[in-house]
Amino acid sequence: GWPLAAIDATGALGRIILGIVPLSIAFLLLLQLARLALGAPHPVFAVARNLLQEAVRMKISVVFIVMMIIMLAVIPTLLSPEQPLRYRVQQWLQYGTGLTFLVLALMTVFFATATVTYEQRDRIIWQTMTKPVKAWHFLAGKWVGILVLNAVLLAVSSMGVFQVTEYLRRLPAQGEVYYYMPENQSIGITQDRDALENSVRMGFGAIKIKIGGGPVQKDLAAVAFARDVIGPDRGLMVDYNQSLSAPEARRRIAILTDRHRLDWVEEPVGAEDFEGHRSVRRFAGVPIQSGENWWMPDDAARAMAAGISDYAMLDIMKIGGVTGWMQAAAIAAAHSMPVSSHIFVEASAHVLAATPNRHLLEHLDKASPLLADPVEVMEGSITPKGPGFGMNWDEKAVARYAA
Repeated sequence: GWPLAAIDATGALGRIILGIVPLSIAFLLLLQLARLALGAPHPVFAVARNLLQEAVRMKISVVFIVMMIIMLAVIPTLLSPEQPLRYRVQQWLQYGTGLTFLVLALMTVFFATATVTYEQRDRIIWQTMTKPVKAWHFLAGKWVGILVLNAVLLAVSSMGVFQVTEYLRRLPAQGEVYYYMPENQSIGITQDRDALENSVRMGFGAIKIKIGGGPVQKDLAAVAFARDVIGPDRGLMVDYNQSLSAPEARRRIAILTDRHRLDWVEEPVGAEDFEGHRSVRRFAGVPIQSGENWWMPDDAARAMAAGISDYAMLDIMKIGGVTGWMQAAAIAAAHSMPVSSHIFVEASAHVLAATPNRHLLEHLDKASPLLADPVEVMEGSITPKGPGFGMNWDEKAVARYAA
């Protein structure tokens, strides 16, 4: 397989062989392990072991098994290299997993029916029932055998899906010469790619990137790259970190939104520049986010009354703790403004959960190296820990990092 894969003319065939061989070996090894696991001297396990042997011996099962293995190896070769990488990965995950489950479902129905039907036709079932095997032993053994066979095939298909996903992920994305090597070396985007991929794997529904450290072409490249990695369905926000004047912010936002869908633009101008924020918001055509630099509820109230942003992002440390947060969130509700959090995820998760007009929880993991039980991201969400903020310090780690 390796020599064929290295030659352009036979590359597709080589990759198919490289996919089929390890999956076939994995199937045979897992099937042998399954037989060993069912080695207990009990009629149910004996019937289940016999079913696994039939799975290899019967043509119908072999056809489905070979079909699934070949399908997992062939589908990636059908994806167009001209498409953005995100579409190729999405198509592979969609068709690879979908067709795998379809093959498993069809095999379960056909094989479960065939194994009993053939035993009736060949009168094997009558020989079995005359032995010390009760009816429920026979049915339970068939059921266990089908479950174990499906588990083996599901494990093999999972290996195939993971193997091909990793292969696709390491292909060059748009704007890259090679994996993690951008065409424009001045962009410095490879580290962003790694961070974005980690965020996608954690299940985040929206991703925020920082831009503004150069000309607008660099902003466009960063946004295009981020969208390519996270796909078309996740939210994408940008943060200018107060780096622009109001006229420049209006110009850049117009260029960005003409080519990309953004969920918000954060702090395009100085946080204290209420008039600048208001003018940008008036012409932006995309929601403006602000608030991480509001100090105490009074400051938040002045900014909201001035109409500087569409959304409010509260920093629990600057806004006055839990009490200040709840007061500022109530003011935001009066202005029909959704509230998101700014860093300090351990504490913010508690107060945001108690905020009726909550929007998004910003996840920037800073404290976990010092915590005995850090917060965990599950499918893009965080469950607040308690009591209090649920922060139990790892005293050894604190001592190790102490200045």
